[in-house]
Amino acid sequence: MQWLIDIVYDAVMAQLAAAGIFANRGDPAAADWTQLTLSQDGAWHTLDLSAIVPAGAKAVLFAASISSPLPSRILQLRRHGNANTLAVSKIETQVPGVVRSGDLICPVDSDRKADYYVSSPVWIAISLTVKGWWL
Repeated sequence: MQWLIDIVYDAVMAQLAAAGIFANRGDPAAADWTQLTLSQDGAWHTLDLSAIVPAGAKAVLFAASISSPLPSRILQLRRHGNANTLAVSKIETQVPGVVRSGDLICPVDSDRKADYYVSSPVWIAISLTVKGWWL
């Protein structure tokens, strides 16, 4: 019976992809990445979304929340493989110790990867969660 479910699922996903539809992930119970799982060295790193985001996704919507005892700490996202920093999604701390939250949209490559940058250490909290994606 699973084969029938797989066929129907593939057909529905193909229709959504053709329409350029936003797919809501649902209600995740926890953040996908935190300050414990993201490198915080002021360099760009690969963020593999393939375990969450289906094949064919063009862009991903993230919920981001950050806090640092220092101002101007940055979390940035960009399409995997891009080399420049003009077309990035960015959130930055402003007041020490105060949480800053927002939604970030980032295009992904065909392998469902993006790149991320986190300022050098001294973070209280970083939370990055996939909310959905565009097919």
